[in-house]
Amino acid sequence: MESMLAFDIETYADWDALSPAVRDYLARRERGRSVEDARSRAAGTVGLRPGLAGVIAVGLWGGEGDTARLFLDPSSPTGVHRAHDEQGEIVRCRSEAELLREFWDRVGARVAQGSRLVSFNGRGFDGPILMLRSAVLGLRPSVYLAGRRSLRPHCDLLDVLGFFGASRGTYGLDYWCHVFGVPSPKGELDGAGVAAAYERGEVETIGRYALGDARATGELFRRLEGTLLPLLEEAAGPAFPPVAEPGP
Repeated sequence: MESMLAFDIETYADWDALSPAVRDYLARRERGRSVEDARSRAAGTVGLRPGLAGVIAVGLWGGEGDTARLFLDPSSPTGVHRAHDEQGEIVRCRSEAELLREFWDRVGARVAQGSRLVSFNGRGFDGPILMLRSAVLGLRPSVYLAGRRSLRPHCDLLDVLGFFGASRGTYGLDYWCHVFGVPSPKGELDGAGVAAAYERGEVETIGRYALGDARATGELFRRLEGTLLPLLEEAAGPAFPPVAEPGP
C-alpha cells in the first residue's frame, strides 16, 4: 500500500458579521426564490462560500496510528496546544491562521516524503477553501490542491468515482462508503449541524466528525488504489508539484 494522507475540513461563517451589502449580494445570487427564501438560503449556506467560510477543523488520516484532528478553539490557553487520546493526535489552535499553518506544514512535509493527499470533493471544496482562506490571512499554501485531471499530489475521490466527469451525476461520501463496504462516517454529527455545534462551543465534537470523514475517505481510497486508480493514473494529465519555498 502506498503512503497517503486523507483530509477533510469543516467550515463556519457568521452571517450577522457580514456587511449588509455582502448579505444582499449573496441573497441576490439565490435566483428563482422569494426574497425571504433567498435570504434564508444565503444565510444557511454562508459557511460554504469561498473566502468567507473559515476553516474550523481538519481531520487527517493516514492509517491506524497516523491520525490527527486539528480544530479551532478560541479558549485554548496557548496558540497551539498538542495532546493525544485513543483516536490519535489532538491539535487545538487558538486562531484560524495557526490551524492553517499547522495544516500546510503537515501536508507539505508529507508530499515531500512522497505521500499522496486524498480527499472527497477536495478539488471543488476543501482545497479552494483552504487556499483562499490562507490567502485572506496572508499565508502561502504549500501544495496546490485544485489541479484538474490530476491525481498527484492530490487525489480527489469524487473525480475518480466520476471518471473525471464522464459519469453523469455525483454521489456523496456516505453513498460510496455503502457501495464499497466502508463503515459510514455519520454519527453524532453531520454537515448540516456543524454551524450550530460550533456556536454551542462543541469544537471537540466537530474535530471528531472531521476525523471520521477523513478516515472514511482514506479507507475508500484503499478500495480503489488497486482497481480504478491505476486506469485513471494512465489517463490523467501531469500532476502539479508542491509550491516551492521562496529562495533566500
